[in-house]
Amino acid sequence: LDHVTYHFPVSMLYSRRESVDESNWVFVCSQVSELVNEHEGGERGKSTDREDARMFSLHAVTRRHWKADEERSCCANGNCRKKFTLAQRRKHCRRCGDIFCSDCAGYKRKLNKFAQPDPVNGEMQPVCFSCYDEGPQTLGMSRSWTSQFVSRRQHRKQSKQAVRQRFAKSSSRATSLLIRRQMAVGDELQRLLEGFKKSVYWEESSLVTNCTECHDEFGVLKKKHHCRVCGCIFCTKCSSSDLLIYLPEGKNGQPLWALNGKEGSPEKKPNVYLFLVVCVKCLEALEKMKCQELSPANDAVEEDNAMSNIMLLHSRLLRLQTGLEEAVPKYQDVVDELRIDETGPTAMPSDSQFVKLLAKLQGDISDSITEFAVCLQRVKTIKPFTSTQQLLLGRIAKGKIAFYHEQLCRFRGLKVLLRSHLPPELLEMVQSEMDLKTIQTTYIAVRQMALEILYLVTKHSLDKSIAAQWTGPEEICGREFQRVVEERDESWDSQTEKIQELMKLQLQVLSVACMHPLT
Repeated sequence: LDHVTYHFPVSMLYSRRESVDESNWVFVCSQVSELVNEHEGGERGKSTDREDARMFSLHAVTRRHWKADEERSCCANGNCRKKFTLAQRRKHCRRCGDIFCSDCAGYKRKLNKFAQPDPVNGEMQPVCFSCYDEGPQTLGMSRSWTSQFVSRRQHRKQSKQAVRQRFAKSSSRATSLLIRRQMAVGDELQRLLEGFKKSVYWEESSLVTNCTECHDEFGVLKKKHHCRVCGCIFCTKCSSSDLLIYLPEGKNGQPLWALNGKEGSPEKKPNVYLFLVVCVKCLEALEKMKCQELSPANDAVEEDNAMSNIMLLHSRLLRLQTGLEEAVPKYQDVVDELRIDETGPTAMPSDSQFVKLLAKLQGDISDSITEFAVCLQRVKTIKPFTSTQQLLLGRIAKGKIAFYHEQLCRFRGLKVLLRSHLPPELLEMVQSEMDLKTIQTTYIAVRQMALEILYLVTKHSLDKSIAAQWTGPEEICGREFQRVVEERDESWDSQTEKIQELMKLQLQVLSVACMHPLT
């Protein structure tokens, strides 16, 4: 070619003898020849300018082998065969070009510009399972890390076994553990209240090189801490300064004890107090003593109530998490169907059903994320009864917070992508659908509340002014809802009939609930 320089991916420059077999090499050569002929001004067929721009993009994968959307009315996977609808969109496999549903085309594989596997210089593209599992790959390379993993795991097992054997042979450690089991925590606590004396058994720091609980070796970053109850030495992870000894006001100067942040601790900060280090085992024993001291008859009931609240919160968060895990991928599929690239969307829908679907998914995800965040705030209202419940509640909160941030970032990224590429007219249509849904939900909620208050006022002969106070908000929401419906050129009478039927159903449910109250 005259005055033309082509830059091909590194995957196309592999040696024919070393990396590519005969059939693949012939296919690559034909693709290169076709590209060169088209660049020289050859026959382009029926492709549009936008398709040609996408074909010559550095990062786009060829679509010449794609099947037309009209050729498939259901998923090409023989075990799936899902029919394509407005919600179940078509997904092309970038490797074979066939049409699948979102579940069957949810795999990823690195492909080059000519839809060939290229693990080195290719980019991740959605493919079907057959193309994902296709092998062996002749246009790439792979490396196995199994041997390195096995050797590292064996070394870790040997290190742990050596630590256990070293501690099993240590008679001093066995003696300390025996004394710790035989020690009465109540007597040692009374010793601390009487004069802050040392324990009967107090380990010498110079003779201890490992933690009594986790057996980790002490060093520059892992300091030693004496438990003030049992006298053994622990690391920072296995001990905490949670034992509070304080002098209350107006009690003849007699010291008391409590656990920091737990039930029974003083509401106000005392004037004279001291935090002492205790190990995890002594802390559990002190928790049981404090619970028996405060409510010996209701310990089991309170513990069950705290655990039931934790399980109820976890079930609600799990239900919301399941809904988000289903809604966000659907929203992702709808955005993918627009085929947004550097120049904008290439498959712009014109029907109103697509706009309603996009608005519904966006509104549902926003409501679910908000409800998830509100429900997550209830972690602060649950007071754990034991250290196990506290640990369980902390891990639930940590996992759900990570899930919340992940889904929120993913949802915001998709919204930014739509706002930057969709035309303003389509964005206004989506926002109009969301506004209609919001004002409709508000009007129904206010009207339902007014109806329930009126029913209760009539049933129990209460002051009628209570029900009259809800007349104003109901009228304001009704006028705003009617204005939005008329601006959209929709029938206000049909909307009124639907709301009336819903109110009748709610009134019947309310009547049944009042006749048969829950016990």
